[in-house]
Amino acid sequence: MKALILAAGFGVRLREMIHGRPKPMAPIAGKPFLEHLINNLKKKGVKDIVLAVGYLSDYIVDYFGDGKNLRVNIAYSIDNRPLGTAGTIKYAQSFFNEDFLVLNGDTFIDLDFFDFLKYHQEKKADVTIAVAKKFQGRGGLIVLNKDKTVKEFKEIIGHQKGKGYNNAGAYIFKPSVLKFLKKGERASLEKDLFPLLIEKKYKLVGYPIKDYLDIGSPESYKKAIQVLKRMEGK
Repeated sequence: MKALILAAGFGVRLREMIHGRPKPMAPIAGKPFLEHLINNLKKKGVKDIVLAVGYLSDYIVDYFGDGKNLRVNIAYSIDNRPLGTAGTIKYAQSFFNEDFLVLNGDTFIDLDFFDFLKYHQEKKADVTIAVAKKFQGRGGLIVLNKDKTVKEFKEIIGHQKGKGYNNAGAYIFKPSVLKFLKKGERASLEKDLFPLLIEKKYKLVGYPIKDYLDIGSPESYKKAIQVLKRMEGK
């Protein structure tokens, strides 16, 4: 199984904490956050990795190179335009000819990625989405049916309460679902591609997990530092 990491984030909210680095290169426990993601993939048996980079891409390419120093194989999908999550995946599609893993570059999930793939295959899903069991009351809300298929996506305004799940930022995709996107055009997963797939009766399935870490805000970044330091034994 190959993995695609979406690592083109600007890190606007972390600007004062990451000092000119791309967001996935935010330092934690002596190494970039992105290195923690790559090491976690390697630990779970995923060693063929594509990094989708844009903003300050040279910073990331120069640091990781071909991945040999980390004992993985790294390739790059480079585009400096803000293509959105779905647009970035579409741009990197040529690297994948079978079901593949996608990870947000600002999210850390400690799960068995091959169990994730097995679940996707057993459900005969077109897209499988890792979802957190407790919705945090902000951002996007994923509503599942009893059989774990995705019913709908809702945008939550402010801190409204709602029954549903957080998108935890990990996916398994069939490459064929990307045919509805045009390479080089901006598109969002939750606002554009996923609603379209549901409308066209494609099968999207939720994969419930307990928790995940993200570095999207100063508060969550500080929490990630604490947790990953404990995991690293530092």
